[in-house]
Amino acid sequence: MFWYDGNCPAAEHSFKKALQLKPSSAPARQWYSHDLRTVDGLDESIAEIKSVLELDPRSSRLRTMPALLLYFERRYDLVIEESREALERESSGVIADFNLGRAYSQMKMHRAAIT
Repeated sequence: MFWYDGNCPAAEHSFKKALQLKPSSAPARQWYSHDLRTVDGLDESIAEIKSVLELDPRSSRLRTMPALLLYFERRYDLVIEESREALERESSGVIADFNLGRAYSQMKMHRAAIT
């Protein structure tokens, strides 16, 4: 409903129902955070992702989600900050490197993006 239909209210209802059934579901909460960005804004979305990290603190995929959400909002300086933090925790973070590179590219810092 969220990705294919763009029906955020229906998606939010389904996400909330899924989370009632299994509040500890990291994937449901991860995707719910995308819906929150659309419905309630970036701050609520990032807060949800950061709470999901408490459930699965070793997940490199989840650790890169704040940067991804910030990228969608064109907050490239914060994308760089979040990506660097993710890379400090996991030096081989391909997604964090990707987010970092494209944020540098958007800021016209092409040498840093290539590096």
